[in-house]
Amino acid sequence: MKKSTRSFAKSATAKGFTLMELMVVVAIIVVLASLTVGGLSAMQRNQAKSKCTTQIKLLENALEEFKSDMGSYPERVAEDKTGSNSLYRALFYEGYDYNKRKGESATAPTVVDGTAMRIYLAELDPTSTKQGWSSSPGGSGNPANPIGENNTILDPWGFSYNYLPAVDATGNEDIECNNPDFDLWSNGPDGQKGASDTDKFAGDNLTNWK
Repeated sequence: MKKSTRSFAKSATAKGFTLMELMVVVAIIVVLASLTVGGLSAMQRNQAKSKCTTQIKLLENALEEFKSDMGSYPERVAEDKTGSNSLYRALFYEGYDYNKRKGESATAPTVVDGTAMRIYLAELDPTSTKQGWSSSPGGSGNPANPIGENNTILDPWGFSYNYLPAVDATGNEDIECNNPDFDLWSNGPDGQKGASDTDKFAGDNLTNWK
């Protein structure tokens, strides 16, 4: 009987160590999982920032082409709080609409009532672009045709890009503009511009002036 008791004690002790080891393994798995999730989140943030920088550069290049044709940058209408729709119309929609009505593609700038009827940035087409940045809040009113005059250009976080020309529609200089030509920026992941570049909300902004 004594021998049997010692065997039982050994068995119980062995089971106790096995359970402890299992808990250690589980703890290690939890730590590794949290590190993996954190790493993925950081990678996604960096990818979004890189995409935003690329998109701002695409818009800048298209704006320079527009100016080359028209002699000035697109106006930002007063009702357009961010300037995003003004950009969309000038760089894509006006040219798209003109081509659609004419049944042809205008490769050279055709000016109608002071507006360049040419597509300057084809990647703003929501039906074909891989950028995923052209939104249609109502748009054409037809879900099957998301191209409408009210579309806006969204950053990777789903907020409208901001556009501010240095000279407003009346020909006066805009004192809020940082660049001598135009400002382009994303309010970043939090979607808030901040009162100034040193504002806490401006820390994650991506701009073309800094």
